[in-house]
Amino acid sequence: PIILLITIIIIIIIIIILRFTVSGPSRPVTATAGSHVVLVCKCSVSLRPEGVEIRWFRTRFDSPVYLYSEGRPQLEEQDEVYRRRAQLSTERLTEGFASLTLTDVRVTDNGTFTCFVDYDGSNEDAKIQLQVTALGRQPWVHIEEQLNGGVRLLCESSGWFPAPEVVWNDDRGQNLTPVSVATVREDSKGFFSVESQIEIKPSTNTIRCVIRTADHQQEAKLRISGQCVCVSVCERDISDSPRDVCGRYQ
Repeated sequence: PIILLITIIIIIIIIIILRFTVSGPSRPVTATAGSHVVLVCKCSVSLRPEGVEIRWFRTRFDSPVYLYSEGRPQLEEQDEVYRRRAQLSTERLTEGFASLTLTDVRVTDNGTFTCFVDYDGSNEDAKIQLQVTALGRQPWVHIEEQLNGGVRLLCESSGWFPAPEVVWNDDRGQNLTPVSVATVREDSKGFFSVESQIEIKPSTNTIRCVIRTADHQQEAKLRISGQCVCVSVCERDISDSPRDVCGRYQ
């Protein structure tokens, strides 16, 4: 009888181990800086609050983004960076969900989050990729210096994430980027600023400076006509249906 009981226990443990899994989204989750996002973590079994440990962390297991164990949040162990910003949806534990809600998303949140679940002697984890984006300020393009053979233009913007690229085009649609010089800087909060210089000939009437990432794009056009220098600014969010919002000043 004892051998039979041990065999049954072993079989039950094996069944539990084999069926217990933790999974997350197969694709990266995207969020805009300043918004909130839910990182979904799903277990294959229903979870009892008093019998589960859920640990969300970044690079260090012992410095959790959020830790739930012994039926309550363990906030004293939480990474200070995520205090009052990270919350576990405990009301859905019985459905197997261990999802994390992150508010006031920062560019420093960009990267991998690990959802680690320890339940009834079994533990599994899932890695979730968070991609943070930030649309920078409207570009400012202006004449930096008058030259004998033309003018030097400067296009600049800040508040981007990830680091953007700058593309220059003339009124004929020709790509002038190879003859430009761009400088990208990162500030203390992780945002990027960019400035790009280019020299053009007087025969160029209109030039366009485009600053873009994979998800966002902004542009400024400068038109030189006699004594008038006119600038128009357009914004495009590539992640949604493309839509230009433009303004003009001189």
